[in-house]
Parts: sequence; C-alpha cells; structure tokens
Amino acid sequence: ARLRENDVADDDSIDNRIFGLVFHDASEILYKKLKGSIVTKSMLENMLKDKAAIDRAIDDAFKEQLFKVGKNSSFMPKYNGIQLINREVIKKYIEKLIKLDINLAPFTIIDLEKDEYEDFDIEMPGGTRSIKVGGRIDRLDMINDGTGETIRVIDYKTGAKEIETPLKNVGEVFDPSMKYKSHRDYYLQSMLYSLLVSRKKDKSKPVSSALLFIQVSNSEDYSPVLYFKPDKNKEYINDIAELETEFLDNLKRTIREMLDTTTSFVPNEDKGRCERCPYSIMCWGRRLRVEHDY
Repeated sequence: ARLRENDVADDDSIDNRIFGLVFHDASEILYKKLKGSIVTKSMLENMLKDKAAIDRAIDDAFKEQLFKVGKNSSFMPKYNGIQLINREVIKKYIEKLIKLDINLAPFTIIDLEKDEYEDFDIEMPGGTRSIKVGGRIDRLDMINDGTGETIRVIDYKTGAKEIETPLKNVGEVFDPSMKYKSHRDYYLQSMLYSLLVSRKKDKSKPVSSALLFIQVSNSEDYSPVLYFKPDKNKEYINDIAELETEFLDNLKRTIREMLDTTTSFVPNEDKGRCERCPYSIMCWGRRLRVEHDY
C-alpha cells in the first residue's frame, strides 16, 4: 500500500516521534566524529564539557526534524515555550547518554544510523518470492566485558518506561495475542537488526540485541541488552546466533502469512496498540478512539 506516517509536524508542538528523531539526530552529530575509533573516557568527558557543541547539535537536529530547513541552513530556530522545555529535556538525555558511555569506555563505535537489509526467499504456493527485510540501526558498537569482544546492536528509546512485561521466548515475539505492554515490536526490531548484522559479521564475535532506555539508565551497572524472562530469571540475548534458526523460521512463516491472499486479516484486538497507531482511522481503531472521546 506504500502508506507512510505523516512527517509534517505543527511548528508549535513536538510529538513523541519528533522528540525521538531530534534526540537520534543530535546524538549522531555528536558521536559521528568518534566512529571507527576506540572511544576513551577522556574523549567523552571532553564532549560532555563542550556545552556549545551539544547545543549546536540539538539545534541542527531541530532544524532538520521540526522546522524542515536542513542542518546546514543559516536559519536559527526561535523556540516557543513548549519547544524550549523539550529542548532542555533532550539536552539532559544527551548528557545522560554521554555519562553512560563514560562508564562503559573504552569501546569502539563501528557505525551510526546504519541501514541494514537482507533478501529472504519465501516459499509460496505459486513459487518463491524474494522479500527485502531490515531497517536503520541507531548504533553499532563493540565492547569488551573482560571475557571477550561483543558487538552490540543498539536501539535508542526515549520513552519513559522499559518493557513492562518481558516476553518469555522467541515464539511470543511472533504471537499477535501478546498485549502492547510486552512490546513484541521492540523485540522483533532489535532481534532482526542484530541477526542481520550477525549473518554478515565474523562469527567469532557474538552479536547482542540492545534497547537503551535513556530515561531509566541511571545505575552504573545498567545493561541495555534485551532479555527474555521465562520465569524469575532473565535470559539475556548476548548472542543472537543462538536463536537464529528459531527466529528466522518464525519470521518467514509470518511473512508467508502476510503474502497469502487466501488468509483473512482481522482487526487487532489490543486497544492499547490501536490508540497509538497513526493509521487507526482507516480501520476499527477509529471506533475505539470515538468510544474514548465520548
């Protein structure tokens, strides 16, 4: 259908999507000079001290994402009250990210905002179809925890909460009955991206799936690595290759069902998901919104 979420925002407002895009852009501007090098504590401490550079990065990100004038434009944003508040919050998040990385250093930034895709062959009744799957990785880095080097595929999250109800296993990632609080979409995206990286990288280095929730990354021992929780214990996804076969089997099955013209699609029964969907007006999600308004 080639439907796209509207990317034109009201200049007086900043929704969660624009907020996240500004944070992503600003962090990329600051960190791109470190790409390909071993990042030390002193490098990051100097970055944290350079308040003017942080301000410029945030302003450039606002130009691109909110005011739509381009980072290199001479235009200087004139923020209203709400925008100024959001700007300060984003600045605090950027500083928190840098402090978190100071505790992590030394590490290596492999890439930022990297597009990663792969073509998968899907067996259909009428023959084989090649489907391109992937997306943009926020950050690809490599750390050494003392036991060896690990490549981390990191997705920044600026929302207020971590995943409220962790999934138990790979099967639940593809189970549409799982409620919104489980955020199986987070799992699917993070695991897919890390798997695509793993399939192209040296297998001697494990690739982990990571969701970095900026707001809750307060403690020095905070780990963004994604995990399943089948019981009271957490099972961290430290090496996505261990789950490759099971994940790909489920992914291909899901894509096959989406392409099957004989399959009847039914509306999503999770109201929480519909309330946050920009396309809900096109389906029964619209009725849910109307019900909530009256």
